[in-house]
Amino acid sequence: MTDKLEVANEYNKVIAWESANSFVKVCSEGKTKTYANTMTKAPVKKFTGGMFEVETKDTDVVYEFGIDRFNVGKTNGYDSSTSSNEQRYKTMQFYRESIIAISQFAKNGDTIHAVTALPSIHNKEDIINELSNRFVGEHAITIKKGKKTEKRKFRISKLTVILQPEGTFYFFIADENGNVREQFLNRVQTSKTLVFDIGWGTSDTAEFEGLDMMDYDEIKGVSMKHIFEEIKKYIINEYELTANVDLLDIESQLRETGGKSVSIANVTYDVKDVVDGIYKKYAEKFVTNLTAMYDLNEYGTILLTGGGFQLLDKYIKPHLSKNGDWFENVYPLTNGQVSNVKGYYIYGKYIAG
Repeated sequence: MTDKLEVANEYNKVIAWESANSFVKVCSEGKTKTYANTMTKAPVKKFTGGMFEVETKDTDVVYEFGIDRFNVGKTNGYDSSTSSNEQRYKTMQFYRESIIAISQFAKNGDTIHAVTALPSIHNKEDIINELSNRFVGEHAITIKKGKKTEKRKFRISKLTVILQPEGTFYFFIADENGNVREQFLNRVQTSKTLVFDIGWGTSDTAEFEGLDMMDYDEIKGVSMKHIFEEIKKYIINEYELTANVDLLDIESQLRETGGKSVSIANVTYDVKDVVDGIYKKYAEKFVTNLTAMYDLNEYGTILLTGGGFQLLDKYIKPHLSKNGDWFENVYPLTNGQVSNVKGYYIYGKYIAG
C-alpha cells in the first residue's frame, strides 16, 4: 500500500453521517459537526389580533420539510428516533434527522455517496436494504438562518453501510485526506486488532486480522444509557423531584459541567460525588465484561473509542494501565465522539468500491 489512499470512485461529494442515539455526527471534506440528536418544532410567526405573537430567533437555524419546521440540538421538548429498537430506521424522525445531518455539507445540486454505520445488534441485511430504499434517490430541504433562506435539492446516488466500530479502525490507519498513518498501518497488518466502542445504547466490539474484519459482538448489559438512567434515578429520589428529567439533557449538562452539577426547573443540584461513583462502577463493569469475552493479550492493538469512552476515559484507564501509562497495546482515541464518523468517510471516499 502507498502512503496515500486513492479515491475509490468519483462522486461529486462523499458525506458520512451517524444518527446515533445521543448525538448526530457528520463528516465531509475535512469538516465534522456534532450535535445532540434532537428535533424541536421551530416557532412560527402567528398572526393574531394584528400582532405577530411568536418570532423565530435569528440565531436559530430552521430546517423545513414542507410545512414542518424544526430546530436541532436542543435537549428540551424534542422529538427523536432515539431507541434501541430496530424499527427506528423506519420512522420519519430518523429520516429527517439523517437528511438534516447530510444537509450540513450537501449543497444544492450535489450528487452524493452517503456512508453510515450500524451497531452490532442492527447490522442486518434487511435493515441495510431498508436504509438503501429510503435514502438512495432525490431529497429536498429548506434551511433558514436569520433572513437567509436556502432550498437544497440533492441526490444520493449510493449508500454504503458498515459496522460502527469499523469507522475507528479506518481512522486509525488513515486520515480524512487519505494520508496513511504508516506506523499504525504496519502495526495492524502484523497483528490482531480489537476495537471497543462504548455507545449510548450499545457497546460494541470488532476484531480484525490484518485489514480484514473477522468478527464483531456486543458487550451486553452496559452502555451509557444505563449510566444516565442510574444518575437520573438518584436525582429524582434524592431530591424528591416530580419534574420530568430527560436522559439526553442530563448527559449534555454533565458533559458541560464536568460531571459536577445538573439543573432542573431552574434549580442546580450538586451531583459530583454520586456521578463520580457511578462512572467508576460502570468503567469497571465495561472492562470486566470486555475481559470476560476477550484475552486482551492476544491483540497487538486495542482501540478504545466512542462518546462513552470519551466520558469515562479517566475511569477506565486504571484498569488498563501500569504505573499511570496505558498498556502498550491499548490506544485510547482522544476524540471518540467523532473518530467513527471520520472513519466512515475514509471508507466511503477511499475504500468502498
